[in-house]
Amino acid sequence: MRAWLFSLAGMDDEQCLSKETKVQTSSQCGIPKSTMGELMSVEDPKNWPLSKKVYINTVLMMIVFLQTYASGVYSPGISAMLHDINMSKELAHLGTGIYMFGISVGSLLWGPMSQTVGRRPVFIVSLLGTILFSVGASLSMHAAGIIICRFFAGTMGATAFSNVAGSIVDMTTERERNPYNTMFRFFTFMGPAVAATVGAVVVHDSNWHWNLRSLPVAAFACLVLYTWTVPETYLPILIEQQIETEIENVEEQLHHHSWFHRKVSHIYHHLPGLKLVKLLLWRVIVSLPVPWILLIEEPLIMVITFYTSLLYGLLYGFLLIFPQVWGTVRGFSPVQVGYTYFAVMAGFCLSTAFVSLWIQNTEYRRAYDMNKHSPELRIRSGLFSTFLVPIGLFLFGWTAPFPHVHWIVPCIGAMCFSMGMLCVFSSWMAYMTDTYSNNTAAVIAMNSFVRCGLAGAFPLFTEQMVTGMTLQGAMTLFGGISIPLSGAGLVIAFYGNRIREKSRHAVYG
Repeated sequence: MRAWLFSLAGMDDEQCLSKETKVQTSSQCGIPKSTMGELMSVEDPKNWPLSKKVYINTVLMMIVFLQTYASGVYSPGISAMLHDINMSKELAHLGTGIYMFGISVGSLLWGPMSQTVGRRPVFIVSLLGTILFSVGASLSMHAAGIIICRFFAGTMGATAFSNVAGSIVDMTTERERNPYNTMFRFFTFMGPAVAATVGAVVVHDSNWHWNLRSLPVAAFACLVLYTWTVPETYLPILIEQQIETEIENVEEQLHHHSWFHRKVSHIYHHLPGLKLVKLLLWRVIVSLPVPWILLIEEPLIMVITFYTSLLYGLLYGFLLIFPQVWGTVRGFSPVQVGYTYFAVMAGFCLSTAFVSLWIQNTEYRRAYDMNKHSPELRIRSGLFSTFLVPIGLFLFGWTAPFPHVHWIVPCIGAMCFSMGMLCVFSSWMAYMTDTYSNNTAAVIAMNSFVRCGLAGAFPLFTEQMVTGMTLQGAMTLFGGISIPLSGAGLVIAFYGNRIREKSRHAVYG
């Protein structure tokens, strides 16, 4: 990855201090080659014990849930906010969209950077920023202050979308990766749904401020837990750290030798500092265009990004119209409206338990053990679920606006939609992480950029769209769009291997 980035920037081997250069330097300084071999194997996170992987993944899922929960907890308090703050309804709704816009922008920053400086520094800095701007949003009594703080809180929280996927790839092999990816997608989608339910109850029993005040407290808890207990997972950074430690040990030995050796050690220790700073900055700058290059050069990434982004944006628009459908049309109370989100959460749970963890995981492991696995199997095993998306949208759109239809029917439609959407999303994202495992953070960063951008845009026009086209028309339109996209899944599932053969960046090309 780094060699490719440096070549992209027009740097030769003598202009950059690559991992290989450090290995050579370490040998010159007295580090045996056998030691370097041990570093390459002992420090590989894929060799960590299962208990350690599960614990780290648990902490990462807490961070994912925090950021996705933060994206949806704002919406239930909009009505109450309009009474307390002098702001228009359109500006109030922007608070949800602006957070997702922030995540969209931040993804292009944190994803590539984590492959330059490591996962751990990026997570720590982003959590600190999340705390800072979440406090600002919770204390502000002005519309501008809330909107600005929400944007930067989203920007800082984007690590939950791009870097978690990279950390999972760091620690797992293809065979064992599916359960971790499944939980990642589960908490990504559960966050907004849980936030809508809990937020409605909190607003009813207290006020909208407490929805926002809970975020910095939760972020601080995640920061403490991550900082104290979670190590670096990116192997190239771990190797570099170990090499630097060995070099420092050699330098310490040289310090006790002759005056000449002490002088050489002093010069070596101080002069390269500026060069390393410049190199680090150069690495960061060069890494930023990588997601765009992958999007342009890889048609698979382009198609998958468009499909998953549409589904993710549709989810946020779908959740936003719940109060209008259940409250205005059917006369539900705010708390009762919050309970209707359980239908969406039920779909997520069914998708996770029966499709991702049972069918897809079992089928892929069986194929892996027989050496018949391929990335396309990720899509084929959950292909039937793609048609649950249009079925759910049609069922919800054509039953929810009619009070004489029992409320359980549109709830079943919402459940079908959420179940199908998570199945599709999990399958396609697993396909991308397997196919582009060398650039996971950059690939997911670009996907998050487009996906969260659409998620931020959907709340801005969904309500007006439903008003102008009726709910039946809007859901029919979205369901109709999803049908040909399901066809795209069929093409990639059975012919994706031919596309990968021509890829410059696919691992299996």
